Amino acid sequence: MTRRSRHKWQSIKAFYRLYTAGLSRAEIERLLKRESADVYSFYRRGGAALPDQRFPRKQLSVVRELFVSFVMKLTPARRLFYGIAILIFCFAVVTGRWWYASLAFLTLNLLLAFEVADKMLAKDELEIAREIQMGLQPENHPRVGCLDISAFYQPAREVGGDYYDIAQLDEHRIAVMIGDVSGKGMPAALYAVKLQGLFESLTSLLTSPKDILVRMNESIKERLQRTYFMTAVLAFINTESGKMRLARAGHNAPIYYNARKQKVTLLKPTGLGIGLADGDIFAAELAEKEIPLTHDDILVFYTDGIVEAMNAAKEQFGEERLARLVAENSALSAKDLQDKIVYDLSHFCSRALLDDDATLVVMKNNGTRIS
Repeated sequence: MTRRSRHKWQSIKAFYRLYTAGLSRAEIERLLKRESADVYSFYRRGGAALPDQRFPRKQLSVVRELFVSFVMKLTPARRLFYGIAILIFCFAVVTGRWWYASLAFLTLNLLLAFEVADKMLAKDELEIAREIQMGLQPENHPRVGCLDISAFYQPAREVGGDYYDIAQLDEHRIAVMIGDVSGKGMPAALYAVKLQGLFESLTSLLTSPKDILVRMNESIKERLQRTYFMTAVLAFINTESGKMRLARAGHNAPIYYNARKQKVTLLKPTGLGIGLADGDIFAAELAEKEIPLTHDDILVFYTDGIVEAMNAAKEQFGEERLARLVAENSALSAKDLQDKIVYDLSHFCSRALLDDDATLVVMKNNGTRIS
């Protein structure tokens, strides 16, 4: 091989390494499975229902619908140049003048560059929003009495609609809340921030979980878009009296492990989601439950992104599996139990990233005061 050939071959290898930088099997799987499904849903959103037709007419109808939806998502100016590029390419194919095909190729790539630039600018803003949202999560959990607390939070996208917060009310009392806004992404994240603000303000004024959730519903219902609602669990824990009061607004039932009886219970006081009913109806359906806490008892609060996570066989992780996991590992600390749940969940789904926002709060009554 001549020196010139070796130099050319080295240039090709360098370009290949540059072009494939950061590429992995997980990234390809993400594109083919998760991102392609999200893109398909995005372009089908708001589209008309397809007629019941056999192959290939139905498939062609889907392709036509997606293409029209894609073109209409472009700005009018970009849509114009996209159409011109397609016409130039068709002209090149018919006449055999491939110089025009090169012009069409350059035009399409220029439009692609504009779209990528828009996406990167939006991604930068989302990254800032993610940093803000993560910064709003409790950095250091309160150390009240004998409670050992640990939490896990992972949005499905840059930002998410899950929310949790823990507030120390006084020397012996804390309030913990976990919530979930319907949907994912920026709209859900904005509503989650609103929920956090209400939690922080109302826990300093009211002493009943039910009363706080009722006030939250009154404050936010008229401001919610019709396609959105929120679920939440709110608990007040008093380490001096050893009691917990809990209310549940349509959220997943918390898991309570009674160490003395070695029994797992799903706490299911009745309640509707926030934003689904007017004040009187919401308050009438909402119940408050009181539970005594003893040595080594465990409480696990979670969102549906944990229990509804699926494996390759479309089997959900499920509440029963989560409850059994808590019972079988009850000797662990709150942090170790949280890590065990997250590890088993990732192993069950065969991936580290989940399809939905996932939040987990584990609390254990150690029976000894935390210094």
